Amino acid sequence: MSPSIEKNNNNNSSIARESITEQVTINEKLNLCFPLESLTQVRSDLINYSKINDKKLDQGLLSQLMIDDNLLCRYMKRRRGHIEPSVQFIIGALEWRHSLGLDKCSEETFPVELFSSGGLFILGHDNTGNTVLHIRVSHFYKIPELIGLVKQFVMFHMYKADEMGSRSFPLTGGWVLVFDCSNASLAQGDPEMLAFINSSLKNYFPAGQKYILIINLNWVLRAIKTLAFTWYPSAVKNRIKFISIKQVTDYIPLNELPDYLGGSVNCYRSIPKNCTTLETLRSNGSITLAQSAYDKIIKILTLVN
Repeated sequence: MSPSIEKNNNNNSSIARESITEQVTINEKLNLCFPLESLTQVRSDLINYSKINDKKLDQGLLSQLMIDDNLLCRYMKRRRGHIEPSVQFIIGALEWRHSLGLDKCSEETFPVELFSSGGLFILGHDNTGNTVLHIRVSHFYKIPELIGLVKQFVMFHMYKADEMGSRSFPLTGGWVLVFDCSNASLAQGDPEMLAFINSSLKNYFPAGQKYILIINLNWVLRAIKTLAFTWYPSAVKNRIKFISIKQVTDYIPLNELPDYLGGSVNCYRSIPKNCTTLETLRSNGSITLAQSAYDKIIKILTLVN
């Protein structure tokens, strides 16, 4: 090799090292888990897609992804930071959220009856600071007329838990899902809803869901558990923990637990101000309910209270 060629190669190597070092420094300063160029490219591809598909997308989430590097990184983590798979994953989430109507939901969207039932709520943190979303299976009944509304209600709170968890852990997110199966019967074991939750976590959520606790799974629901486990890859199965009520404090402090799990918190049925009612939704045509179906639902919700 001639001296001039060797000198050029050395200069090129030096420039490459400086470029890599500069990029690492930028990423460290911005706390990014992927190169800044990758985030820029993903955003550019999303903008191009939205120009011809804007009516199919959750515009609120899209706008947030344009300015929130940590949120974008958490979505990209679901596809290991690869640009094209990340873009397709995010587009899928944006379209799905819009089709489900989540982009138009707020706490006031949902009727007071769903909040007062105490079947689903966010409460406190686990032993490592992750936000905890509780689902009390015995308080859920499969009501065909409300299935769409209940799916929205569940997803709204799952995304809210994810958002709250990201405040404590901006880079990684941090929330957990707790299913209490105590006193649950086959009537509350809804494979369709379980499949919906599983599919949603798998296909539309950013990285950040840490683990799932299933408490007091009784023999009635074990058949559904066996079915559900056929849907999960081994990595997901390892995040699902079946425990008794006595083991809950291995994961969540006693003072962060609701009273029915042995904790000291009894004010978990938090009802937002100005939220609607089932009767109002029925009256304005948001949901279709015959009087007999409405009376049946009110009776069920009264029982779980």
